[in-house]
Amino acid sequence: MELRNKKLSFEIGDALEIPFPENHFDVVLNVESSHGYSNFDKFLSEVKRVLKPDGYFLFTDVRIKKQIHPMFRSFEDSGLKVIEKKDITDNIIQSLDLDFERRIGLIKRLLPKYLHKWALHFSGVKGTRLYESFKNGGRKYYYLL
Repeated sequence: MELRNKKLSFEIGDALEIPFPENHFDVVLNVESSHGYSNFDKFLSEVKRVLKPDGYFLFTDVRIKKQIHPMFRSFEDSGLKVIEKKDITDNIIQSLDLDFERRIGLIKRLLPKYLHKWALHFSGVKGTRLYESFKNGGRKYYYLL
């Protein structure tokens, strides 16, 4: 299936050097990737740079417990205004619980057996360290607007 929309385009770029001019976007969206950036503060600086003054930054990601307060401090220091901040870890756990059987089925059906253990952990199914870290509070999942 091919989707075409003349108002929509995709660009490949670096989150630490967003390839757009200042005050370019009404909305910047970042989902489940910032935990892997080498310099979170630089990323936030780039988001602030490319957002229009009345623009919105929609953010959601996971952090281990000791990284949560530094993440919030980075937001405070960035100059980005946080309208809402919410811990959605319980929602993530509920979603993982509801989707448990489907995820296991997809992994077993689509991946070679030697990748099953890795894929089960990566997808956060019950019984994995990732899932248990959400349950025991070792990892938290937040969204910020």
